[in-house]
This record gives sequence, structure tokens and C-alpha cells, in this order.
Amino acid sequence: MSRRLRAYARRYSWAGMGRVRRAAQGAPSSGGGPGVLGIQRPGLLFLPDLPSSPFVPREAQRHDVELLESSFPAILRDFGAVSWDFSGTTPPPRGWSPPLAPGCYQLLLYQAGRCQPSNCRRCPGAYRALRGLRSFMSANTFGNAGFSVLLPGARLDGRCGPTNARVRCHLGSPEDGPRVVFIVDLWHPNVAGAERQALDFVFAPDP
Repeated sequence: MSRRLRAYARRYSWAGMGRVRRAAQGAPSSGGGPGVLGIQRPGLLFLPDLPSSPFVPREAQRHDVELLESSFPAILRDFGAVSWDFSGTTPPPRGWSPPLAPGCYQLLLYQAGRCQPSNCRRCPGAYRALRGLRSFMSANTFGNAGFSVLLPGARLDGRCGPTNARVRCHLGSPEDGPRVVFIVDLWHPNVAGAERQALDFVFAPDP
């Protein structure tokens, strides 16, 4: 990360890069000392001094939240077009991942910051919504978006994501049966524009 960040600074500037530089140096926060991470244990990048809370208020990303909510009918139609019985007795159809855990499936439109063209073509309403978002991590390996299905009785172990610089938005359905959620990875609202640009450069998807 340090090498890529230096390359970014040579091309652009160090302006506004204080927290990112400290993250590259492995400093967990301006206070230092053990235990400063609390419950946050990101695997790749800890950006110091970002507020942590169980959820982000909708006002912090009102545009993107309202766009996703207004796009719900189109996203639900897309899910109906790619859905299957999720019985596990046959291999997942084209576009669906093998089970991440028993009873857990995903169909991703973006995976690690890379568009999945065939899935995007099959889900035009969802893709259109993603293109209209302002804080979607679409050019960063931390960014994913797509459908997540959890069958009744399935269980996922608790874990931390790769970075605290993102928040994962869940757009769910109230219907009975499998838990179906459209997930979108957004920038944490307290990550500044200059920091986002630098981290997009540092964590750009492989070509």
C-alpha cells in the first residue's frame, strides 16, 4: 500500500492524505495504544478516526438510499428473472456463486470493483440503480454489489470486512422464505473526496 500511495502522491498531491498515510504506516488511530480498534478488525485497511456505529443514518447518504428505495420494484423484477429454487440439489445456474456457506448464495453485478457484464445485462434495473449512486465503491477492490440469498436455517459466522472505509447497504424484501438482500458497498460518509480518490488508486482492481 505504501508504494502505491507514494506513486499516487507523485502524480497528484499529499494534500488531505493524513489519515491515509497513517493507515499505510499501520497506525490505528491518532490516540495510539492497544485496543483502539475496539470491535473493528478489518483485514486489509483500517482508516484511523472514522466514526463507528451499528448503522449509518440515512441522512448521511440520503441520495443513494432514496435512489435504491425508489428502484426497489425494478431490482425485485431482476431478482425474479434470475432466481431459482435454491434447493441445492442441482448446481447453481449461470451467474450464481457456489455456496459461500451451506444455504448461502450470491449473484454479483460487481465483484471486487469489477463489473460482471453478463450479470449486469441480466439485471438491467439493478445495474441502472448502481450507475446512479454517488458513493458506490465501483472502482475499488472493496466494492461489491448484487443479490445475497440466505436460506432458512443457514448460518454465517461473525466476521469483519476488509476495511472500515466502507459501509454495506442492505435493501431487503419483507416476503417469507429465503432472506433475499440486494447488497451495495458504499464509501463511509466520513471518508473525504481526496481520500476516496487516493484509495481508488491504491486499491484499483487488476486490469
